[in-house]
Amino acid sequence: MNYLQLVNDFLTESSLSDPVGAIGSDNYEGRKSALWVKDSWIEIQRARRWKFRWAEGSFSMVVNQGVYTLADLTLTSGVAFVNSEFFLVDTLGKRHPLTQKSPSEIKSKNRISTESGTPRFIAEKLNGDLEFYPKPDTTFSIEYEYYVAPVTLTTDLDVPSMPPEYHKAITWKALENYAREEGAEWRGLYQTALRNYSGIYTELVNTQLPPLHKGGSPLKS
Repeated sequence: MNYLQLVNDFLTESSLSDPVGAIGSDNYEGRKSALWVKDSWIEIQRARRWKFRWAEGSFSMVVNQGVYTLADLTLTSGVAFVNSEFFLVDTLGKRHPLTQKSPSEIKSKNRISTESGTPRFIAEKLNGDLEFYPKPDTTFSIEYEYYVAPVTLTTDLDVPSMPPEYHKAITWKALENYAREEGAEWRGLYQTALRNYSGIYTELVNTQLPPLHKGGSPLKS
């Protein structure tokens, strides 16, 4: 379902209004429903590091530059790196795994030596910046895996990134939140929405979380 379809699904299940023709229409209940749906989709995305949030990225290092911001990687705040999955690609195209260190360990190494070379270590700072040691002495490439930041539904045709068979979870979560906010008068809807959402959420946990693993990519055997 796209954003507009989710909003109309919300309106149908709640009997608040007839379906609307567009997000942001003059229909008050439609506009209010759009906010509940939008917020619920964000809530679901933030709940776990789902498979449907997983992605791969890469960037080229700059000679003698050891720190790279999210903007340098064309990423936004809210991403989550898979810390065991950073690789340096050398000039021959060979991938070398980087060793994860704490920011304080990298800082200590830089105090001892500021020489450039082939990066072997990486640290993720609290602000999301990535720091490498040693600083690169040539333009190596870095490949990495991460979970994308939660994405907001905006236009009528925006489609959630989760598999389509689970889209109804967004409707039920929105209805659960709405009915809880409205109080005792909506207790029946709240219980129904909570029960239905819980059922789909269990399926999401069983199918959309990466398997437990020791090292390596969470999505690769």
